[in-house]
Amino acid sequence: MKNNKYSDSREKYLAEVCRQMIGPYENEEKLDVAPWDFYHTGMIWPAGEKVKLEDYDEDKEHDVEASDGFMDLANASHQGAIGFTCYVRKGITDASIELSWATYNEEKIDSKLFWIRVPFNRKLEFNILELDQTKPLIEVDNVTFRLKIKEAQDFLTLTFTLVNQKLKSSIYGDGVLYQTKIIFDTEYLIEAPVRNNITNNDPEFWQHELIYRDYVHFATGHGCAVEWDGIKPNSLRTSWMPESVVYKASPEIADLKNTKSLSMSFLGNSPKSDVIQELNHLPQLYDKWIKEQECSIEGILKSFDGDRRAKIKKVAFENIDNCVQHCNRIKEGINLLANNDKLFIAFQLANLAIQKNIELSVIKKGGDFNFEPRWRPFQLAFILLSTPSTVLEDHKDREIMELIWFPTGGGKTEAYLGLTALLIFYRYLIASSVEEAAGTAVITRYTLRLLTIQQFERAALMICAANIIKKQVPELQEYKDFDIGLFVGGGATPNSLQKAHDLLSMGSDEIETTLPLQSCPVCGSPLNTEHQIIKNKQLITWCSSSECLFNSESSPLPLMVIDEQIYNSPPTFLIGTVDKFANMPFTPEMGRLLGRNTKAAPLQLIIQDELHLISDALGTVTALFETAIDEIASINNKVKIVGSTATIRRAEVQVRKLFNRKSMQFPPPCLNVDDSYFYQSNKNDPGRLYVGVHAQGRSPKHTLSRLAANCFQATEYTEEQVRDSFYTLVMYFNSMRELGSSLLLLEDDVPKYLEVMAVDKGVNTRKISRFSELTSKLTPIEIPQILDELSVKWPISKDSNKEPIDAVLATNMISVGVDVSRLGAMIVNGQPKNTSEYIQASSRVGRDDGTAGIVFTLYNWTRPRDRSHYEKFHTYHSSFYRHVETSSVTPFASRARDRALHSALIAMVRLKIPEFYPNDSAVRILEDSLRQKVRLLMKSICQRVKATEEEEEEDTKLHLENILFDWQEKAERSKSLKWTAINKYDQSNYLIKQKENGKDPWEMQRSVRDVEGQVKVSMYIQDV
Repeated sequence: MKNNKYSDSREKYLAEVCRQMIGPYENEEKLDVAPWDFYHTGMIWPAGEKVKLEDYDEDKEHDVEASDGFMDLANASHQGAIGFTCYVRKGITDASIELSWATYNEEKIDSKLFWIRVPFNRKLEFNILELDQTKPLIEVDNVTFRLKIKEAQDFLTLTFTLVNQKLKSSIYGDGVLYQTKIIFDTEYLIEAPVRNNITNNDPEFWQHELIYRDYVHFATGHGCAVEWDGIKPNSLRTSWMPESVVYKASPEIADLKNTKSLSMSFLGNSPKSDVIQELNHLPQLYDKWIKEQECSIEGILKSFDGDRRAKIKKVAFENIDNCVQHCNRIKEGINLLANNDKLFIAFQLANLAIQKNIELSVIKKGGDFNFEPRWRPFQLAFILLSTPSTVLEDHKDREIMELIWFPTGGGKTEAYLGLTALLIFYRYLIASSVEEAAGTAVITRYTLRLLTIQQFERAALMICAANIIKKQVPELQEYKDFDIGLFVGGGATPNSLQKAHDLLSMGSDEIETTLPLQSCPVCGSPLNTEHQIIKNKQLITWCSSSECLFNSESSPLPLMVIDEQIYNSPPTFLIGTVDKFANMPFTPEMGRLLGRNTKAAPLQLIIQDELHLISDALGTVTALFETAIDEIASINNKVKIVGSTATIRRAEVQVRKLFNRKSMQFPPPCLNVDDSYFYQSNKNDPGRLYVGVHAQGRSPKHTLSRLAANCFQATEYTEEQVRDSFYTLVMYFNSMRELGSSLLLLEDDVPKYLEVMAVDKGVNTRKISRFSELTSKLTPIEIPQILDELSVKWPISKDSNKEPIDAVLATNMISVGVDVSRLGAMIVNGQPKNTSEYIQASSRVGRDDGTAGIVFTLYNWTRPRDRSHYEKFHTYHSSFYRHVETSSVTPFASRARDRALHSALIAMVRLKIPEFYPNDSAVRILEDSLRQKVRLLMKSICQRVKATEEEEEEDTKLHLENILFDWQEKAERSKSLKWTAINKYDQSNYLIKQKENGKDPWEMQRSVRDVEGQVKVSMYIQDV
């Protein structure tokens, strides 16, 4: 790793935190505060009591080593021992061990108490074959260091233990060891033995065995963590605050660096022959790389033996074949561009649009646009391989879901925005009429409102850039400008134009707003309701800046945020939440967005960003509604689906159950996790440094306040040029309860601790006062305001009175979509429940190239799971994408069907069968011809069940029959059966109802989440 000003400052930042948490504060130390108060962790006490778990069922685990006296001491609240277990080859002879610690002697100088540091260090070389295990290796002042050897077939298991056997004293803190460290050196270290797993037939398991073969486990800590360097270490060392760097993705390819192949300007302006020639460099170089990888397989296989070698060989060649398939698809995309003139024009226009998008973005942020925008190789390759099946409805790969897998911050959004730009230009170029060109071409869906609104702003800029380019193309002038819709609806934006009119007249309330964006997506100038008007059944919004290109009523921003307007005139590009589509049974107008009841060309592309979030209960219900969407939108052929994620396991199974599609991951893995050609681990970049904190015996809240204070103060030790990167501390919490109590710490305990903290001469004491929350409690108006506040930099600008935020407290809402490049420091309070969440949340810091993020993971010492992650810190973090858990989606399980199968069926009925569109048409199920159409939809559902969850097919078929029977029965009883009530006072007979108490089988939830309605509580305080 090459050091730069960011990594140098990060080293200083971490050194200061470690100095305050563990010590020593100075080399020759004389403390005027007791060391057990001055320092917070890294202490070994004389004896101790067994750890008492808090009364949480999830934290109670059977410890197989609980009877071991050493483990009792290592896990005690007053920790009395540390150690680690490692593995060496048989035949080991020479090895060495180095021990160090410090004690503090109390002395009275001039009638004032001081604690003087007394360091201890000893190095011992020994021969394991001649070792007497009945005696300690080292014994000094009742501190014993032992080695226990267990012999296996072809290796030895070594367990080193250091125990503070000093007697307890009546004087608190007497006899404590501080800053203890053990270093073990030998050339015979081997990786920890693993189970053969030869009966495991999961191909993904063996793929991970192949690509992660260099990232293996060498040692497990006991009461501490263990660190080592490199893939074949010859030294192990204990650590109280272990460190591990996770490198960012480097999408650059050296052979393409100085070519025109990635230049957006060249691709957008040059003759076709020149462009095609340059584009062909991409698959040619990829093909050459694949062949080189194939030649290296035999060498890789030498590190595996027996049946494992056969398994690895099989998966290695499967990976090679997969790479070849992707290479051929890239070639196919280039050939299609060469042979389709209009598609080539669309490709060039898309390049110019994304180039303009980048230009506007740079200028908006106050930068200088003095460079030539270039694609990252994987972005261009993805667009090329996806283009044929996206623009050709009958293409053989139409039903393959293209899944972009790339670490967070790698440019996935730009990749699918590029594909979107190409598609919408091509749609206009081949349209036979204005009506055919109109309509929604692309839908992108997200699970969280924060993510939806932030991505809406990014996509809106691309649409504006595309319109600027469109104005330069004479043959496109007859078509309307591209537009983009925000589809989140009530609770965020008004459902109706009348409601929008009321809000404009009276001012936005705390819940709904006609301005989900606070600033212009093009120039960054403020947006306000004074520049909004409802005209010709449209809410028109324009920029307040006279210099903006979209600054007038006649030249407005191409934004739609009102549901009614979106239904009346479907936007080219629609961005919404998955929850919104749960309203389909109640809102048949949604069919127009999916290509129904319109003269426009059908919907062509669905983008599912952050696929990993569509899992478990949320994914199960979403998959049921996806059944309806897929059927409704499939007019001539299936809609093309692309997705993106940074953290997912067994994507093939999840995609099949969610979308009934086969999936192809891009870039595909090959033979090494650090290199898939389009992705390499960038070891020249500082990356993100993860640091573990495990303060045994301390109150978790106390530890959090100490750590936070140390982080705030450590900022003062960074270089002023890059201090902004560390200035705002992100604090992540696993629950709202933990977050709420921690806000009080920031307002009370942390400032008090900062006031008394030891600080070097010439270093200022940090003052903190500004805190923000980023949680699901925020209203649509507050979200962009918080994001804007997070963008305020240190030092305070002379032109602005805005101060940067000192700390932002967040829940899992921050883990997706928050892209504030200046953030560089984070505390994760407790190991998150799953690795995917941990990766996504911690990836919010240190995102930009060259910056150095730092993440402190604060473990709860009373939780065995947290302690396990701490003791295996290095192994977990060096390969934590491998530890992502498999998600579960069961859309046709009994409980899921009870919740939403009727909703999915009615959505299909109302949006696909025109006769059932009117609200009073529910009774028409009694007509044989319409009932047969409904049965065809039921058959379609059953076919999907057979393809995704075959074991549920018969039960689903019976369930659908029961729904149909009950519907007919209600219709026969009431000859005027409606679909829904017109308003809450409507007492007529209607079929479907909003979810209230769950007792009526025809109640339908209007969200994919089963969430109780909010209750407004008012509190009146009377002075006594």
